Amino acid sequence: MQKIVDHKEFKKLSLNFRRNAGNLLNCDDYDEALRLLKFFLEAINSEPLIADFITKHNTQSFDIQMIIDERQGAFELPLSKTEEISFIYQLLTYASEHAQNYMVLSYGYSSKYSESVRRFNQHVTKRLVNYIGDYLQEWAIDMGYEQNPQAKIMITGKVGQLNFTENGNINAIQNNNGEDLQKVTKELIALIFSHPNISDEDKADTVDIVETAVEQTQSEKPKLGILKMAVEKLAHLKSISDDGTALWTKAQQVLAYISLYLP
Repeated sequence: MQKIVDHKEFKKLSLNFRRNAGNLLNCDDYDEALRLLKFFLEAINSEPLIADFITKHNTQSFDIQMIIDERQGAFELPLSKTEEISFIYQLLTYASEHAQNYMVLSYGYSSKYSESVRRFNQHVTKRLVNYIGDYLQEWAIDMGYEQNPQAKIMITGKVGQLNFTENGNINAIQNNNGEDLQKVTKELIALIFSHPNISDEDKADTVDIVETAVEQTQSEKPKLGILKMAVEKLAHLKSISDDGTALWTKAQQVLAYISLYLP
């Protein structure tokens, strides 16, 4: 997957999530709540940024059917963040796929139907909403949208393995001819060889795989293994170069170009 997310796009996906979360949290009808739950989960699962967060935290499996059958009242939530996200997401997903109405979730939170729906959402669903809301806010801060509304971020990879690259001027070599690509690649190679913090062995390995990957992008069927190795090598350069330096700027350009050929 490859996607460019600018400030406007990010605000839209954030608004869509908050709208669906708000509709569910404010509902007090157990039939309508189940319908809204499906919209809420769709807002999570269909947006790669949020789905990536869930996938990376949904690491522990729970027997939801057994937990529902054996509980005596309110659900007992796990204490760790990752386990709590796993449990709540799996619980809501199970209900959306198997429940007749919201009572399978809200039973035990109040003797009144409408109040039980509200209390379950406040005590359980809202925990997941807050985790995702915090993640989106932190993501916006880390990506610099608050300071620079013109910032653009390139997202590559599969859900659960997404990579984020500051966009800047990386489109410079994507829409021009091969000469531009070769020029930027040569400039990057020169910067790698002259960098004092890269060992001679790493310099040779990085240059070799990058040159091979660039050649592969010009072939009919690029070898994905080579492209992935090049992406890893280029991404590693960030750990040894500051943002805004010539090395990282050129590495971003080549990284973005190669990423276009990955699924």
